[in-house]
Amino acid sequence: MIKQTNLFGDNIINYQISIDVERLQEIVREETPKVKQLLNTLTTSGKNVITDNSSIKIDEKNIQNELIDFYDSFIKKQESKIEILEKFVIDNSLYDDIDSASDTLKLFIYSHQDRKSHKLTPNIFNILIQEHTKGLKGDDKDVMKLLLFFLYRECFIGDK
Repeated sequence: MIKQTNLFGDNIINYQISIDVERLQEIVREETPKVKQLLNTLTTSGKNVITDNSSIKIDEKNIQNELIDFYDSFIKKQESKIEILEKFVIDNSLYDDIDSASDTLKLFIYSHQDRKSHKLTPNIFNILIQEHTKGLKGDDKDVMKLLLFFLYRECFIGDK
């Protein structure tokens, strides 16, 4: 856990993911509807954002979003788990759901950037994680964090 000051004041934010690889594989294999439901909670109906399917090297993206330390400290350590989610998304043809979720998250980020950019700073990533893990516990909370990390790593959210 780290102590982080953000828009809501001082908060203790736990970025650690306690779910292990075997448990995550079991979840995506046996609880597919539950994972899809978590992904769909990231989506709100309404305005569509033009989907930008371009990508950028993660090192460059981390510089643009000021997430070098955040990525190295949290996301990079979860690569094997993120790969499991990526395979799950591909195997279940969920890229339309991913696009919808990323559209919603981009609007969320945009609103926190005074409508100036989609830059996903550590502060905004904190708010994003807090907002979308609120009320979740255990495996659900870990899977949601991994989904958010996946969306960033695969260039669906954040400046590029």
